[in-house]
Amino acid sequence: MSELRGILWDVGGPITNDDGMYVLWERGLLEAMQVVAERSVSPAEFAAAIEWSIQSYAPYSFKSILFHLTNRDQVLAARTIDYFYSIVPSHSDTLNPGIVELLADLSQRIPMAIVANQLRGLPERLQEED
Repeated sequence: MSELRGILWDVGGPITNDDGMYVLWERGLLEAMQVVAERSVSPAEFAAAIEWSIQSYAPYSFKSILFHLTNRDQVLAARTIDYFYSIVPSHSDTLNPGIVELLADLSQRIPMAIVANQLRGLPERLQEED
């Protein structure tokens, strides 16, 4: 068996508890379209935007969903994205029980990194939890 050379962590789930966040993010996307783009989004349209984001392997799903919903209007998409980030909570800042101790222990023996598409400022917020 080969020696473990490193660990890549996803934040949502293993490190933080994201339960319940998806409803808030969905509401935020729809509110951003209503307030900034001044139009509502049908369930079918929203589902198509999510599917487009998944199929295009977009690195930032929220940005790609809003880009698609604004008919790829870069200026309008940027405004809706800024609004979205101003109203939604980030990925949960609630660390899972025992994770700080586990990461501290493992970091003494194994190189680690976080690989995730988190909202702005998450590394700083996680360090504040320390």
